[in-house]
Amino acid sequence: MVRRGYLRVLLMGEGPTDRRLEPLLYWLLQHITECDFAIEFARRVSGNEYRRIQYAHDNHDFDVLVLHRDADSTGLAVRRADIATAATSFQSQIVALVPDREQETWLLVEEAAIRRAAFNRTAAPDLDLPRVSKLANVTDPKAMLEDRLRRASLRTGERLRAFDVGEAIDRLVGEISDWSALRQLVAFQLFEADLRRSLAAKQC
Repeated sequence: MVRRGYLRVLLMGEGPTDRRLEPLLYWLLQHITECDFAIEFARRVSGNEYRRIQYAHDNHDFDVLVLHRDADSTGLAVRRADIATAATSFQSQIVALVPDREQETWLLVEEAAIRRAAFNRTAAPDLDLPRVSKLANVTDPKAMLEDRLRRASLRTGERLRAFDVGEAIDRLVGEISDWSALRQLVAFQLFEADLRRSLAAKQC
């Protein structure tokens, strides 16, 4: 694909671990735009969605702002509506990135990648992951992901207690090379559709 133009994409998370969403965003941009692009990660800002967007405008140069917020127990529709309402006060392109429940939901997409992140190159054990189409129904995706990483590590006793799950999750996002299965989930479909609209508005 011949690329043209240049996009500055700002990813604003709720906390430092939201940087883990960068590989997913990079993959999606590669597949839906012909523009060259750069992704910048913005540090956490406390306050409501309006304040977060205002901070982005005051402190960063960007063409598209991707604002992450976990759905948590509040729900996808409410979180997206909160961001959409705040965005009406600004003229910039603002995209809501709201995973089902929390970002860990989307990290359950590939069993083989979970094994690799746990330094396990075998096909065992069976991690008993939900089908991708059912991931939105997982009530505690963070706990499930951490459990599956520990299970995949094949460690026991002291070695299991020494297993750093946070570092394993950091590795996991680099092990997933194809995020397309997430297109089965409504939350991801909405995110991709919004991002496509914002990119089209930039006409790069």
